[in-house]
Amino acid sequence: MYQLMNKICSVHYKRGERVKEFNLSPFYYETYVRKFKHTHFTYRGGIVPIVSEGWTVLDGYDYLELKTTTGVQYVQNFTYKLQ
Repeated sequence: MYQLMNKICSVHYKRGERVKEFNLSPFYYETYVRKFKHTHFTYRGGIVPIVSEGWTVLDGYDYLELKTTTGVQYVQNFTYKLQ
């Protein structure tokens, strides 16, 4: 997960954008916090908070419902916000 977050921040940094926060599913959040013992991610001197908010459990699976311009989408692992 760490490498993926680093790549995401890198791509957006090249576009002149910054990642505001990562929202991990409860499973990934617990795994990340247990492994790295951090609730934030540091990229190029900036701090990106890592949260786990708004997730719903249905039949033992975590999902996040996002309402986008193309319709409702369901996310299973993580999402992020840009500044």
